Amino acid sequence: MKKKSGWIFSVVIISFALLIGGGALDAFAFGKSGVITNAEKLFDIGNYEMASESLADAIKKGEVPEKEWADAYKLLGDIYQKMGRNSDAKKAYRYAVITEGTGYRDEQLLLYLDVKNLEAIFPKLMENAKNNEKLQANYGADIAQLAKNELIAGRIDNAEDLYNLSLKIDPKNRERVKDAFELFFELGKQKKGKEAEKYADTALRFASNKEADIKVGKLLLRSAIDIWPDKDYLAIKKKAVTLAGAELVNKVFAVKSTVVFTKNFTERDADKKGHISIFTWKNMTKKGDLLRVKAKIKGDENNLDEVGLHLGNSQWYIKNGVIEKVVDNTLPYQSYTNCVIAINLNKQIVLTVEVVREIETPNNINLNI
Repeated sequence: MKKKSGWIFSVVIISFALLIGGGALDAFAFGKSGVITNAEKLFDIGNYEMASESLADAIKKGEVPEKEWADAYKLLGDIYQKMGRNSDAKKAYRYAVITEGTGYRDEQLLLYLDVKNLEAIFPKLMENAKNNEKLQANYGADIAQLAKNELIAGRIDNAEDLYNLSLKIDPKNRERVKDAFELFFELGKQKKGKEAEKYADTALRFASNKEADIKVGKLLLRSAIDIWPDKDYLAIKKKAVTLAGAELVNKVFAVKSTVVFTKNFTERDADKKGHISIFTWKNMTKKGDLLRVKAKIKGDENNLDEVGLHLGNSQWYIKNGVIEKVVDNTLPYQSYTNCVIAINLNKQIVLTVEVVREIETPNNINLNI
């Protein structure tokens, strides 16, 4: 009789739950505790404040069965997100990943985390995944997806860190190394100058063969072209030489004679002594520059002694209408002495002064990146 009464009592309880539609029925039907079910109902009707308070309180008091911890934290994270409490949401998702343990599947809770929260639990993930290749693959796939998301958002350092974590936890997946390289490289192609250099440098850390090295070298070379003539191009070009080879780099950056200063003068620009002060060596020239003075003397084209270039105690005279001297700024007097041209005031003279410098200049070459 007692056994029968117990059975009848159970039927009554279930029937009562059916009539009132309470949380106990939902828990029975879906295999969830009443705590989660009730929180889900509050969530569905938009009562996020009460949903968060009731669920957080139940977790704190230990009222959620251990097998439902991951679901509870996932729901709590969803509620916090709806409330705009993004930091709390990330923490809740973090606990959901931990409590799910070795049952974790890919395309799941890790995708809700940011770098900070992932790094906080990464040692625990490594511990969970030890000797469990399936779990390693699941963790690795989702962390790699997080890396892609960060990269697309332009957070390149975060993306690199996440790719390294995905490879650390899933070291057998060598295809992911190739994928990481291609992602950084392809996005680098869309950038310019130093930003492209940063992507190239990161791609290089995932390069696994000579072909990949050459591709990065070409991207660096294009980056150097972008910022030329800024002096920083030299450091980028140097890296490109190592990867793409000196032959290609020298084709792209050829040394050309370039006029960096030019000005015309006549005898009317001279002082009473017949001197024309052009510039100071220190301000206008570099070692190795070529100083060129061209002169035309009206009615006396063949006179070689009518124009002289004076420098300290040295002087040179026109020969065939041109004086050319290579600047050597190592000489003490050239650090402060003016470049002075002496002319015959009785002659009509037209002068052109040029400073010619050997400058690396990029050529228009298709790099086929």
